[in-house]
Amino acid sequence: MIIIALTLIWGSSFIMLKRVLEVFSPPQVFSGRMMSATLVLLPFALREVLRIPRNKWPPLIAFAFLANLFTTLLYATAQSRIDSALNGMINTLTPLMTMVAGVAFYRQKVKNMQVVGLLIGVAGAVILVLQTGAGKISGVNAFAMVAVLATICNGMTVNIVKFNLSGLSVMQLSSVSFLIISPLALGYGIYSGFSHWHLAVRRGFMLWG
Repeated sequence: MIIIALTLIWGSSFIMLKRVLEVFSPPQVFSGRMMSATLVLLPFALREVLRIPRNKWPPLIAFAFLANLFTTLLYATAQSRIDSALNGMINTLTPLMTMVAGVAFYRQKVKNMQVVGLLIGVAGAVILVLQTGAGKISGVNAFAMVAVLATICNGMTVNIVKFNLSGLSVMQLSSVSFLIISPLALGYGIYSGFSHWHLAVRRGFMLWG
């Protein structure tokens, strides 16, 4: 039931992302998402930040940048030019990229059936990358490639959690990783200016109203 709920939440996020991008730019989406999550999890982050072992900080920082900065920006950038359905389908390549990253960086062993699955996944990735926004096969879709790059980041984060951060709790991973990225998100929010955000929010209410 938890996996089903997670699937529904994760899948619906691509539809919501498409609507948000009607108003905000991809960097603004990153800033808004990161700051919102940081504010919600801030009480937990302040409690957990001092409990992180010193040797866990380097992989935790790498996890924070891959999972929260790069993946968020890449998905938002791709979503600005491709369909939400296509973006969601490309996201299903994450297990494939997780296996590839595990083999490449952590020397994980793969079975013969996994190799077969890898080849099928690569074939599927090629088809998705060659699709246009209307779902037709055309030349290489550069923005689909951006979404594929986001799945590579996702695959790397899964391996970092498994091999480097296994001793940390879920709350430590989530709350502290958002806290790490929050200065960048806050900096961009200040750089973009309050008046610009105010106009964007007003335009969003007009579009969705």
